[in-house]
Amino acid sequence: LFWLNKAEWSSRSIDGYNLSSLTLDIRAKISAIKKTSFSDNKIKLIDYILKYGKISIEVANLYKGMGREHQSREEFDDAFDAYIESTEIYKKLLPSYRKELYATYFELSNVSKKIGKNKDYLKSSIKAFDSYFANRQRMFSTFDIQEQKSFSVKRKKYLYNLFDSISLYHDKNSIEKVLNLWINYKRSIFDFENSLYLFSKKDSHLESKYNEWNRKKRELATLEQGMSSYNKKDILKKTSELEQDMSYIFSKYNSKIVYQNISKHLKPNELYLDFAKVKDSYYYFTLDKKENITFKKIDKEKTEKIELVIKAIQQDNIDTRELNTAQKEYGKLYQLIIEPLFSEITDKNSLVISPDGLLNLIPFEAFYNKKVKRYLIQNYSIRYIPSGKEFVKLYEDNSISNQDIIIFANSDFNSINKNKTRGSIFDGLKEFDNLDYAVDEANSVRSSFLDPQYIIDENATEENFMKISKPKIWHIITHGFLSKNKNVLNPLLNCGIVLYGANESIRNKKGDGIITGLELAGMDLKGTELVVLSACLTGVGEVDNSEGVASISKAFRKAGAKYLLTTLWSIDDEMTAELMEKFYKYSNENLSYSKALQKAKVDLIMDSSNYHPYYWAGFVGS
Repeated sequence: LFWLNKAEWSSRSIDGYNLSSLTLDIRAKISAIKKTSFSDNKIKLIDYILKYGKISIEVANLYKGMGREHQSREEFDDAFDAYIESTEIYKKLLPSYRKELYATYFELSNVSKKIGKNKDYLKSSIKAFDSYFANRQRMFSTFDIQEQKSFSVKRKKYLYNLFDSISLYHDKNSIEKVLNLWINYKRSIFDFENSLYLFSKKDSHLESKYNEWNRKKRELATLEQGMSSYNKKDILKKTSELEQDMSYIFSKYNSKIVYQNISKHLKPNELYLDFAKVKDSYYYFTLDKKENITFKKIDKEKTEKIELVIKAIQQDNIDTRELNTAQKEYGKLYQLIIEPLFSEITDKNSLVISPDGLLNLIPFEAFYNKKVKRYLIQNYSIRYIPSGKEFVKLYEDNSISNQDIIIFANSDFNSINKNKTRGSIFDGLKEFDNLDYAVDEANSVRSSFLDPQYIIDENATEENFMKISKPKIWHIITHGFLSKNKNVLNPLLNCGIVLYGANESIRNKKGDGIITGLELAGMDLKGTELVVLSACLTGVGEVDNSEGVASISKAFRKAGAKYLLTTLWSIDDEMTAELMEKFYKYSNENLSYSKALQKAKVDLIMDSSNYHPYYWAGFVGS
C-alpha cells in the first residue's frame, strides 16, 4: 500500500489534472486494498470529472460503485443519492435497454424501500423493469427458446420489486403503467411462438421459415424421444438457427399492447381478471369495458391458504368426496379470491380470467358462495386466457377455417396398426384402458350436426390425425397423458394424446399412435373455431414458473385453435355425454361457446341440487 500511494502521488504530480489511465488504475488498486471512505470517493470523483467530464460513463460507474459501498455499510440515504446521480447520467448516455441502467435502477429501488421512500421505490422499480424488459426483448433475437426461459427465470427479482412496490404505494397512473408492463411480459415466450403465424402473413420470408420451423419441430420431437440419434444434432442446430432468425424478424413487428387494446374487445357486462403469482403472493388487476382498473394483493398468508386448498382438491379423489366437503373447499376459494371483487363484479355476468401459478389448475366455476348457496358459474360465464396479448390476438386473427366438422374418436388402444407411422416413444408410459363410452359419445355428438366427418377406431390413426387441417370444429375423444420426465427439457414433449394402436407401441416401443404436445403445436389449425378435447386431463399440465402451464391445450392453442374445451380431471362418462349434448345444443343456437358451456353446466346443476362439482366443473373453456 505504501508503494502504491507513492506511485499514485508521483503519477498525479506528473499528470496534473489530465489524469492518465495509469493513475486511475493505481487508485483503483489502492481503493481495493483499503476501505475507501466517503471523502476518498469525493476526491476520486473530482479527479474523474476533470478527466472524463461530469456526464461520462466513468463518472456514472463511480457513482454506482459509491452507492454499492454505502449500501453495504447500510448508509442507505447516501446510497440513494449516489444511485440517483448514476442513473441520471446513464439515462443521458445509454440506450434504455442497457444492463447498466436497469441494474442501477434496481439497486435504487432496493435502497428506496429500505429508507421508506415507497413512491421512489415504485418509480425506480417501474423504470428498472421497463429497461430490463426492453433488454430482454432485444436479447431474445439471439436466443433459442430454452435460453429465453433461462434468461427470464434468473431475473425474476425485477418482477418481484415491481409488484411489491405497487402494493406499498400506487395511484391510477402507476397502476396503468404496471398493468401495461405486465400484459406485455406475461407468457411472452409462449406469445412469441404463437404470434409467428400471424406475422408470417406480413412477411413471405418469415412464412417460409415458419413452415420449415414447424417441420423441424416435428422431426426433433420424434428424435428426442429415442427413435434415432441420426441427424439429431443437425436438426437441433437448424431449429435453433430458425428460432433465432424468426426472432430477429419478429422483433420488427413486436409492438407492445396497452390495456386499452383489451378493453375495446370486452363486452359491457364483462370483466377481465389478470393474476400474477410473484414470489409468495398473488396479485391481480381487473379491467372493464370503460377502462376502469383496480389492483389488489393477496398476501402471503392468504396465498398459502389458497394453494393448500388447490393442492387438496388436486390430490384427493374428488369424485368420492362428499358434496358438503367439496362445497366447503370451494367456498374457501370463493371467500379468498372472489369476495374482495364484489364491487367490480356486481354489474357483470361474464369473466375473462388470465390465471397464474396454481390457479391454472382449478375451475373458478366451482367456487361456492356459501351465503346464497350458489356456484360462481350460476352467475357468470367464464373463459380462461393465457395472457392479455393472447386475448387481443383472438380478435385480430381473421383466419378462416374450411368449415369441416370432425369427430375423431378412438375406443381401442390395443389393436395393431397395420399402417405403421413413426410416432413418439415414452419410457415408463403405462398402457391405456379402452374407452367403452367413446362410440356412444361420438354418436351423440354426431347427432348435433348435419353432416360431420366421422373418424373412429381403426381409422383414428396418427396418420389420419396429422392430416387434419383448419376444421371449423374438431371433437376429439381419446386419452391424454402428462409425463414427468425430468430429462426432457421441452415441457411440450412431456404431454400428448394417444390414438389407435398406442398400447402396442408402449409394449414394443414402436412409436405408433402417440402424439406429443410439440407435434400437436406444429399442426395447422389457424381459423379453427373450436377444439373439444374429451379426454382425461387435457387441461392439466406442469406449472412452469416462467410461462404458466405446459399442457395439451397449450399445444392446440399454439397450433391456432381459437376456443378450447378441455378437462382438469377424469370426467364421469354419462355426465360427459350429457354435458356435450347440452353444450352443442346451445352453441348451435348462436350463443358464444363460453355462454353455451355456462348454460350446459347450470342445467346439470339445476337438474339436481346434489350435483357434485366433479360432474361438471372439470370441463373448462379457454
